[in-house]
Amino acid sequence: MGKSIFVILISFLSISFCYGQKLDYGLEILSHPLPKKDFTTLSLNNGEVIDWNDEFTITFQLWLFDRYMTGSFCRLITDRGEVIEMVFSRESDGQLFVVVVTEGEAHRINCSVKKEKWTDVELSIYPKKGILKVKYDKSETIFTSSVVNKGKGSQVFFGYYPLRQYTPYVASVCIKDIRLLCGGQEVGNYKLQCHNNDTTYDSCQGQVAIGKNTKWVIDETLKWKLVLTKTFHHFPSIAFDSAKETFYMTVGDNMLYKYNYYTHYLDSLRTVGGNCVARFPNQLMFISCLDTLLSYDVNENLYSFFCFKTLKWGGTEISTLDNKAWNNSVNYNSIDSTLVSFGGYGHFRYSNELTISYPYHPEIIPKKIILKEIPPRYSPATAIVDNVLYIFGGNGSVSGYQEIQPRNFQDFYAVDLKTYCVTKLWERQEYATEEEFIPSEHMIYNGNGYFYLLCKRYGGKMIRINLDSPFIEDMSYPMYAPLKTEYIYGDIFYSSLRKMMYTVFILSNGNGESTVLVYEMSEPVASLRMLTKTLPPIVRKDGKTKVQAILIFFSIFLLCVVILICRCYWKKRMLPLKSKSEKIDNKFVVNEKKTDLVSEKSEMEIFDEVSIVPYTKSCIYLMGCFQVIDREGKDITSNFTPTLRTLLFLLILWSKKKAKSISGQQIIQIMWSDKMEVSARNNRNTYLSRLRFLLENVGVKLVNNNSLWEIQLDSDTHCDYMEAIDLLYNNSRTLEDTDLLVTLLLRGVLSGMDNDWADDSKNELSDLTINFLSQELKRSDLSDERKLRMADILFYHDYLSEEALQTKCYIYYQQGKKGLSLNIYNEFCKKYKSSLGVDYKYSFNEILAH
Repeated sequence: MGKSIFVILISFLSISFCYGQKLDYGLEILSHPLPKKDFTTLSLNNGEVIDWNDEFTITFQLWLFDRYMTGSFCRLITDRGEVIEMVFSRESDGQLFVVVVTEGEAHRINCSVKKEKWTDVELSIYPKKGILKVKYDKSETIFTSSVVNKGKGSQVFFGYYPLRQYTPYVASVCIKDIRLLCGGQEVGNYKLQCHNNDTTYDSCQGQVAIGKNTKWVIDETLKWKLVLTKTFHHFPSIAFDSAKETFYMTVGDNMLYKYNYYTHYLDSLRTVGGNCVARFPNQLMFISCLDTLLSYDVNENLYSFFCFKTLKWGGTEISTLDNKAWNNSVNYNSIDSTLVSFGGYGHFRYSNELTISYPYHPEIIPKKIILKEIPPRYSPATAIVDNVLYIFGGNGSVSGYQEIQPRNFQDFYAVDLKTYCVTKLWERQEYATEEEFIPSEHMIYNGNGYFYLLCKRYGGKMIRINLDSPFIEDMSYPMYAPLKTEYIYGDIFYSSLRKMMYTVFILSNGNGESTVLVYEMSEPVASLRMLTKTLPPIVRKDGKTKVQAILIFFSIFLLCVVILICRCYWKKRMLPLKSKSEKIDNKFVVNEKKTDLVSEKSEMEIFDEVSIVPYTKSCIYLMGCFQVIDREGKDITSNFTPTLRTLLFLLILWSKKKAKSISGQQIIQIMWSDKMEVSARNNRNTYLSRLRFLLENVGVKLVNNNSLWEIQLDSDTHCDYMEAIDLLYNNSRTLEDTDLLVTLLLRGVLSGMDNDWADDSKNELSDLTINFLSQELKRSDLSDERKLRMADILFYHDYLSEEALQTKCYIYYQQGKKGLSLNIYNEFCKKYKSSLGVDYKYSFNEILAH
């Protein structure tokens, strides 16, 4: 035990001593053992010569890696093609030192070379005096050089220089914060932080630095690293002690697990008494200001503190009631030592209840306030700052009912915990329909008006919001965690000591088996938007940029004018030709696009040329375009999500089968076979409840008899598919019934269903339709237009229908469209032969004769 404490103490002191000495941003120079073509190169000022004037200075910070440590790291090529090069070299005993090489002359710098830390480097050039001054860390060396005396300026390179045969060896270093000064005035400042692929720029004059094979350190700092994976047999609760860099986990039994960053070891403590109240992921917290671990159940007002000296929980009671506040968000308010809980989900209802409880005085009845200004929700992200509760996002509905238009919220509120006054800061709609945009339980406030939180999009990534505007910034690359389980809990933590962010995911199955994933990432210094923002234009002293911009703009303007003139000219020339062509007889000119059997129309074009709506109230249309109209004549189609639409199709199609109903288990097997049993059952019940609510005002009932679901329509409610099937099977149809059936079939086919379970119903409808229309086309009392549309529908169901072919060829021929009639016949013959392998037996004239 003493040895472990000693190791932790030494690690803590090491981290504290080295704090700030970390790779937060910069450019890592890739070198050996890679091939030279993969070495990193960076040229400042777009590779152009920088004037020295009377004095030129370049400063930067350098990090020497503990790997290939010898070779060049900075190189200046003068306007005369001569070189000034800074190189790491090594003594025979292995000791490193710095050398400045100027055309065959080597000047050793008296300094101590340190690895794995940031070092200040400065190189000053005085051309008139022929002097070079080099500062490395705190050491300074001055010497003369003829190269400096002859030159007037230079290019500046870091890493490998591929254009000439200079030192081919490159040291493994990282550089950042490059500054260029002429005569003491700053002319360039390259942070090497924001970048656009291989290019970055200086914040002084917008000059470009171009790289090759770049590895930007800041990109690595915005990537999450998995540091812990742990499985449990039941839902674990988790808390974080930022002072000790320690995670605590428990499943409510007599074991407490802790993971410490410094030791990278998952330890376990066996508790010796008391009861841990926590049963779910968000029922454990570490109160840093009191150095206390607390388990709680806000729902039952139960609290239990853990004593690390006695290894005992202070509580004696256990939770017995169902959780009515799943995925609520709980914070500790240090001002009055209370727990502040908001939101949650239970018994098919979302909550907007604010609960103030007193863990140190559980005898005090908790305060419960309904925040009417905030729609009910679960999984909001919250944080307390200066006695104000900030609430962002979550999933819920305005009504609070799970089945009535649930959605993701992208709104931000501030609640004064003294007066409980609610202020809406802003709201946005962009992610309202994305199921993955669910935030973490908590937010981290950085003190400058920004809140950091985790969302589950792309397997988890960190975002940033602010108090003033509805602007969401990505602050990390996605971690692509496997978030595909039934229950997912996520939270975010912050270590002020190491400037590190931690995220935790708890992935649970229906039986409680869970996996804990812990990721870490450095505190971001910039957003992804800033890292890839557009580079500013290069401003040259000769003013070429402005002139070039004017020339480009003028050229584009002239080009647009020329295109416009040409377009008008050709349009005028084509008008006479067009008018002439329209007068040519149809037998000589046939539009090739109309030679297909159904006039090359898509399914929607066939069935939507005329809006056929036999009913305008209390009706469901499945054939053609899906549509639902309530009793008041209001179109409520938009209320049906794809899942609700599929479920409605399923129930209606099954209602016309022999059984006329479908079991709840069949619904699960068809629609949610990829989910666990508990999750699938919950999905089925939820969507059936939502569907029942939507259909009530249409005049449709969902009836459950002994776990068999059936759909029933009121006497004044209609469904085109159900009526069409009934009429197609009715052999004693009246003339009115026949007209209604034709009208229904003209609406179209069962579209939008590519599911295997719908194939039998679609085939049944097609078979009955073919038989019916084949007979109907023989009627002499139908108009040509109606017969042509019926033939199109028949061709859609059977593209080798001879009845449809005879009808279209005959009608078009009689209308004088002989060329179109012949083309329809020829297309039919081609498809007939390609499908059956034999020639069609009837000639065109025989078809017309029939």
